[in-house]
Amino acid sequence: MDVDIDIDMYYYNITETFTYLQNKDHCGQVESRCKEKETGNGPVTVRTPYGLGVEEWAEGLEKYSKTYQNLDGVDNYDIKK
Repeated sequence: MDVDIDIDMYYYNITETFTYLQNKDHCGQVESRCKEKETGNGPVTVRTPYGLGVEEWAEGLEKYSKTYQNLDGVDNYDIKK
């Protein structure tokens, strides 16, 4: 059985798919859509296209500390008025 494969087209499809997935902004979608109803607080995200390493972990901690520097450990809706 002879199979004729257009290797250039195959490579193009893989490259185009990878580029599409790389440009998807899942982090932005999560940050903007996943919010606590009461406080409006949500997760912070860090893009990790090559896996989570020490630098990415530190970046996430830094981003979290900047985003939530005013929290005192108690969420606003936990305080009984």
